[in-house]
Amino acid sequence: MKLTTKQLKSIIQEELASLLTENTLMPWAQQMGVREDTMYDMLMVPGAIDMMSMLMKNGFQLKASEAGEMTWVGKAEQEGFLETIQLQFAVPKDDQQQTVLYRASADQGFLKSNPFEKTFDNYEEAIDFVNWRFAGMNPNTNFGV
Repeated sequence: MKLTTKQLKSIIQEELASLLTENTLMPWAQQMGVREDTMYDMLMVPGAIDMMSMLMKNGFQLKASEAGEMTWVGKAEQEGFLETIQLQFAVPKDDQQQTVLYRASADQGFLKSNPFEKTFDNYEEAIDFVNWRFAGMNPNTNFGV
């Protein structure tokens, strides 16, 4: 039996995803309400394991999940105020672009009257930005606008 490189990659990704998520991500995702088939599709996307791990680590809650599109909400303390962060993304199919929509608002200060929105072209950029926010830092002093 001959396997193509693409088939072999797929088998390796599936096995790796299975090993990495067996005891952590999958139970957490199911507890949050992510459908099992959506989670398996997600795990085949480059950067998706890191994305889901970041959501889990920072205590994000699933707000909505429909047809492979998910909206997650988390809260980060920023210089004495509470910032609400919403991430929205769909599980990309085939060669679709990974797109993550980031929205932030706050209970007081500048973000209360000026909610912030940013779109990322891949999971890695979104993960880096969110990790900066949860660390209490702002990677772009002008919020990327």
